[in-house]
Amino acid sequence: MRKLVTVPFSVILPNLPDISTQTTPAQTPTMKTPLSLLLLLGSVFVASSVLVKAPGATERECGRLGVMHYDPDDLPEGSTAEDVRKCADHPLSHLNYWGWGDYLPRWFP
Repeated sequence: MRKLVTVPFSVILPNLPDISTQTTPAQTPTMKTPLSLLLLLGSVFVASSVLVKAPGATERECGRLGVMHYDPDDLPEGSTAEDVRKCADHPLSHLNYWGWGDYLPRWFP
């Protein structure tokens, strides 16, 4: 029967430094998180400044459907700003609760 012999690593590989005496360098903060946060905020500000409201649209008129915002540079050829609908969601969509609109109580979502 063979006998299992344990040998320390310092005998097998004498040039390896002892792990217990090594110190780890202090964690230095990286710029990844602040940079990505700044890029996100910057893109939000740029996107919000480019988008404009549809002409004649008001919060009171659209209600829960929301006012339509569009980019004037992305309009197809031959269409004008008046061709853009005023409200973001369609009045016959599920978001208007089957056309009930203003007849629902204010506490209803």
